Amino acid sequence: MQLADQKSFAFFFCQIAYNLLDACKRYSYDADIELFRKVMDGDISEKVLRSQLRMLHEIKQGIQATAVDEAGTAVKGAPTKEQVLEVVKNHPMMKFQRESAYDTLREKLDLDAPKKGPVDCNKLFEEDSEGNQTGFVEALRDLNLADREEYFDQLEEAICSQEPEGDNDGRVNVLQLRAAVAQIDPNKSPEDVDALLRLGLMMEKTVEVEKEELDEEGNVVGTTMERRVVERKLMHPQADLPHEAALFGINEFMSLVRKNAVTRHSPAPQVSAPKVSVLDGEGGGGEA
Repeated sequence: MQLADQKSFAFFFCQIAYNLLDACKRYSYDADIELFRKVMDGDISEKVLRSQLRMLHEIKQGIQATAVDEAGTAVKGAPTKEQVLEVVKNHPMMKFQRESAYDTLREKLDLDAPKKGPVDCNKLFEEDSEGNQTGFVEALRDLNLADREEYFDQLEEAICSQEPEGDNDGRVNVLQLRAAVAQIDPNKSPEDVDALLRLGLMMEKTVEVEKEELDEEGNVVGTTMERRVVERKLMHPQADLPHEAALFGINEFMSLVRKNAVTRHSPAPQVSAPKVSVLDGEGGGGEA
């Protein structure tokens, strides 16, 4: 292949990539496209997409289950719209939505299933010839993403509130991170809290190296030992959390943890939590 051809191919692919990104921004009102754009931009991981698709599958299964009794016999008139909404309210990823969110879902459900009688579950979750989902399913996905964003916004605010007055270096320790999670999600188990923290903690591996001290003429007059970071990586999912003396940057923690799927275990918080003191010690991440 000639160099000119290679350049033309490169330009062609750049055009495709640009048009794809531009289209994602133009049509970001669509839940699928918005989620795809966030994955491409690196704002979230594919785990978020997979968890949402699993949520939709489980809600659909739950609705279908209301249409049959324990013996597997079809229940006349089921599922009703009330049963559909009840299944949504009982799903772990939707159960702590605000009442206004359920009102929105009811409106979408009335539009997608305007007739009286049982709701056609398959039709409710069916895509049209252009790949568009029903308004009900779109609303489910949008509300789930909005709640996820709100959760992390609340978490960041709670973490920042843990910083002592006058100490604005933007770093906190593990105890403060735990207290922040407990503030916004008090029903989350200690194991789930620690699992969430591990998603945002970068660990540092350091080594001691000898550093030469030079005089004004460049002659070695002595040596000192200093610690240097040789590796930084995310904490292992099964590792013990670092000592309370280790400090972690709030911005880095939030940028990492925001990429992941999360399930709220409590209603949105209304009050602040007591602050936890920072222990004396070197910061910047614990050693792996």
